[in-house]
Amino acid sequence: MIRVPVKTKKGVYRIMRTRMPRTRTFDLYRKAEAAAPELLKQMYAVISWDVEARPKETVHRSTVLIDRIPSDWPYRKQWLKVSDSEAQRRSLFEQVLWTYFFDRQELLETTWPDKGRTGAEYVRVGVKPSKARKPSPRPKGARGIAPKVTSRGVGPAPTARPATGLTEKFKSGDIVIFINGDYEGVKGQITELESDGPCVNATVRLLVGAEYVDIPGFPIEDLAKVN
Repeated sequence: MIRVPVKTKKGVYRIMRTRMPRTRTFDLYRKAEAAAPELLKQMYAVISWDVEARPKETVHRSTVLIDRIPSDWPYRKQWLKVSDSEAQRRSLFEQVLWTYFFDRQELLETTWPDKGRTGAEYVRVGVKPSKARKPSPRPKGARGIAPKVTSRGVGPAPTARPATGLTEKFKSGDIVIFINGDYEGVKGQITELESDGPCVNATVRLLVGAEYVDIPGFPIEDLAKVN
């Protein structure tokens, strides 16, 4: 599981919901997936072996992981043939690394891809709710479930749409279930409602790993109260 800090809101994080982002960078991954799926599988495996062999490490850097690939790794030659560009070969490695950490149950934080950064960096975190809010007890009857993997691009909760009179039906503390969108079927607790003219956003507390995280920006009409 991967999160990135929301730069405009200190202490608020965005949980990534797409295993293979729809960005131009990941075109390289898509081409390799079509032309050399076994290579991707083996790159994933060598990453997994290295990370799991060092359970106490709290920071994982792509540059370090690449340097630790065994010299006799059987798929090294195939990886080198992916492109004449060393930068592209490393980029493909980082894209496989993204899918690996996306698949893990533990939460890791990255600000990649940041301008000026050389290599992706993932930091293991003890999952904590937003610093701006204190966690409440687990909502009675609510079942926190990890977000579904979808084909949508990496991003925060969807932008709110006109609420058409639904606002008065919800309040902070309500237990809700998602009835639309990527989180359909997931239960959580409303911690905040924000109105921008006719549009209303809900911040919903979801169980991620072993703790709750407040995720802002869900359209109120995507939610239904749990009685």
